[in-house]
Amino acid sequence: MRKLALLLPVLWISSLLYGQAGQINQINIVNFNVKSVLPGAVDNWLSTPGALVLTAQKVPGAQVREPMMVLQVRSNGAIVCGNNMSTAKRIDPFDVRVFTTADLVGLLGNCHELKAGTYSICVQFFNIDKVAVSREVCKDFRVEETVVDYAPPTLITPDNGKRFPLSDLMKPLQFRWTPLVPKPKEPVTYRLKVWQLMQGQNGTAAMRSNTPIADKEVKEITQLTVTNLVTGPCRPPYLCDFIWNVQATNREGKPLGRNNGFSEAWTFSAEDAATVTPPINIFPDNNKQLPPDNAGNINFRWTPLVPKPSAPVTYRLKVWQLMQGQNGTTAMRSNQPIVTKDVDNITEANISGIYTGPCRPPYLCDFIWNVQVVTRDGTVGPSSDPTTFTIATAKSKGPDNLYPEDKKELTPEQGKNPITFRWTPIVPKPQEPVTYRLKVWQLMQGQNASQAMRSNQPIVTKDVDNITEAVVNGVITGPCRPPYLCDFIWNVEATVRQAGAAPKVIGSSNPTAFSIAPTYIIQLDSIKVLCTSTPGVYSFSYTISNVNAGTANLTNLAITSSVPAGATLGAFAPPIGTAIATGNQLTITGTINAAPNLSNICIGAEITDAANSFWKASRDTCIPVVPCKCDVCDSVKIDVNPKGEITLDTAGSIIQNNTISVSPKPVKNIKAELVYFEYKPDSDDCMICNKDSRTYGNFINASSGLVSPTIPYPHTVNWTPNGQMVTNQALNFVISMPPTVKCCAATVKWCIRYVVTFMDCTVCSVVKCYTYNKKCECK
Repeated sequence: MRKLALLLPVLWISSLLYGQAGQINQINIVNFNVKSVLPGAVDNWLSTPGALVLTAQKVPGAQVREPMMVLQVRSNGAIVCGNNMSTAKRIDPFDVRVFTTADLVGLLGNCHELKAGTYSICVQFFNIDKVAVSREVCKDFRVEETVVDYAPPTLITPDNGKRFPLSDLMKPLQFRWTPLVPKPKEPVTYRLKVWQLMQGQNGTAAMRSNTPIADKEVKEITQLTVTNLVTGPCRPPYLCDFIWNVQATNREGKPLGRNNGFSEAWTFSAEDAATVTPPINIFPDNNKQLPPDNAGNINFRWTPLVPKPSAPVTYRLKVWQLMQGQNGTTAMRSNQPIVTKDVDNITEANISGIYTGPCRPPYLCDFIWNVQVVTRDGTVGPSSDPTTFTIATAKSKGPDNLYPEDKKELTPEQGKNPITFRWTPIVPKPQEPVTYRLKVWQLMQGQNASQAMRSNQPIVTKDVDNITEAVVNGVITGPCRPPYLCDFIWNVEATVRQAGAAPKVIGSSNPTAFSIAPTYIIQLDSIKVLCTSTPGVYSFSYTISNVNAGTANLTNLAITSSVPAGATLGAFAPPIGTAIATGNQLTITGTINAAPNLSNICIGAEITDAANSFWKASRDTCIPVVPCKCDVCDSVKIDVNPKGEITLDTAGSIIQNNTISVSPKPVKNIKAELVYFEYKPDSDDCMICNKDSRTYGNFINASSGLVSPTIPYPHTVNWTPNGQMVTNQALNFVISMPPTVKCCAATVKWCIRYVVTFMDCTVCSVVKCYTYNKKCECK
């Protein structure tokens, strides 16, 4: 009896375990396919081919009462969403059943948007008693970051090609554009730029070469007012023609949307630029030469502004002195005026102290002047054309440079040895002793002689008394390497001592240049920088030659500067250390990582003699980069034309009938976006209590000759031809308008962007704007 009592519990436990194992195998999950990459929005799984497929089979003879399926999405073992035993729904009994994506997504009612990352989706069947009747099966999948295709801003006003009266452009001018579509979650900064065209330029050339006359940013708004675009008549080389665009960027300054966030560029201009006559310089007239005796006190005169303004006029006189190597234009751009004087309502100004003695290099006895009109608020208006005058120099002569003579080229050996500088004495010879001060400057890359004398410290300063030569050691100690050149300029000042005062300069030689022949040469044969299919990545080809007597090695290759700054070299070949035989070329190819709007790049290379590392040569070369162009839509034609006149229905809404043709490819989807709506009644009294703009300017109905459109959002109409060629098809809209009193006229303007997605996933768009004049309907 004791053995039987022990045997019965053992049999009961074995039976229970066998029953549970048998229940788990009552339904077999034959196959569970999950696509490896799925959209973050679970609802979009329905439109993803083969997203989820589950095949389940009931074991023959098994009795499963009212089966239930538990389907869960998990991340690192934790349940993210899905159902559970409490919320699982019953499934109709089956022998074999294939569950589609729609069947399974229906069980994930609390799953909406999954963040980027890796997940598991797990499935298991239970019976009505909440006992598992199948094993749990899990499959992994990945959600990737969603890249939103934002449509860039579309310009609204000023209209493309609009011509303004000049007086309107001298007032504040408002610029408006549409926002990014769809609206990003992060704040958007819009950057407006306006360029003024110069003679011989088109808009593209002006945007590439000129500095914008307006460059402003606004956040989260789509309009901006610019003042002082034009301050007076446009005179050559400047035109009264302008071009503008808008770029959308995120908070880090990176472009948002297609075309690097840029809108199209639109133009506008002034139509009456010659209606105002600016002042005209009278005295000193152009190229006038004044004697030194009359130059100490000069009476400048000019004509008044025509027509004469009603408000008082201030005329601002400016005079610039030229330096060696400058013309009048460069002097006005680079030098500070030596005279700036304002006079009110008169057209002359007496100036003293312009000339106090002989002009000494680098300063010339040449001057340029003009007169500006200044308004009461400080705005600078029209200006006179600049004219030049000269003050005749005194008759004293010298010293004159003799050796090295102008443009003399010395050998490297001569440059390393002492150099004897020689010059003539000042004539006539003064009674007191003369000290001659020799100065030598070394030029740097991009400098001319005048800039070197003005900006650089002399590498030699040496005084000698009553002799006209000086020996200088160490002018050059080795190869000249950028930024220093093997080019030099020198001159001599003659001074006499003064009791109790600084020495007086009585003469100065004209500067002369000399150079030392380079001892090692790198020759640049060609450089090319081109766009690639990846935004911000450019290909380059840089060909150099070794024209030296022996083999050289490539010892450096670098980006020296770029616009915008920050460009870096990617991979390139051949590598540093590659040998270049004498007389041979080396072509280096590779990639450059830079901003997508790269406009200029400077690349430098260095070669070193293989036998003597002291002998090196480098070359730094800058070239403009042609803007990268997206031409995928150039061959696409989207025509949207009105069909009949725009009318109103009985509710006062706009009825707009169109025909649309798209070629040359089959169309997958067409989206119409109402990006701009403006309602201007004759009077604010026309508007009744409802002034909430959200209740009007919306699509309220849409129809088509083929597939019926849908309106997922108030400003969006979707139409899915799904592979058809669209030719002269109807596409009609009803757009809501605000309620007004009955007798009320108004002007209504709106813009619709038609975004076409082709079957090959190409996306192109066009914006059409419309105007409707609502008439007063009083009877």
